[in-house]
Amino acid sequence: VIRGALPDRMGRRELELMHILLLLNGDYFQEDQREISAEGIRNYLETHIAMATNLDAMAEYFDISKSTLCRAAQRLLGAPIQKLHQDMKMNWAKELLLSGEFNVKETAARTGYKDSLYFSRVFKKTFGETPGKIRLESQ
Repeated sequence: VIRGALPDRMGRRELELMHILLLLNGDYFQEDQREISAEGIRNYLETHIAMATNLDAMAEYFDISKSTLCRAAQRLLGAPIQKLHQDMKMNWAKELLLSGEFNVKETAARTGYKDSLYFSRVFKKTFGETPGKIRLESQ
């Protein structure tokens, strides 16, 4: 948690993740959740939205090679995994900023970006506006 103790209000995806984690017993996942499918890839990326994209870990999770994973994602979803993950992160970041509860630095951290300046550049490239401007519009 970025703000130290558990925040008063969590984002929608954070609550969903919390419920999923409570339902799971440790790191146990059913085998059918590890199937390489469009839904499986999206679910993996969603649950790792606050982390940098790690193709090695993802390939290990699906028990396939990194090149097979990348080809499958391109075939199933029509885009590279890194692009899909970045788009998910940017959409979530926009939601967080529009909520007005998080500043740009906190939003960057919650979406897996250690450098808030780099986050801002990616955000502006994605939406055509700076994250600070989006945040101000929400207030």
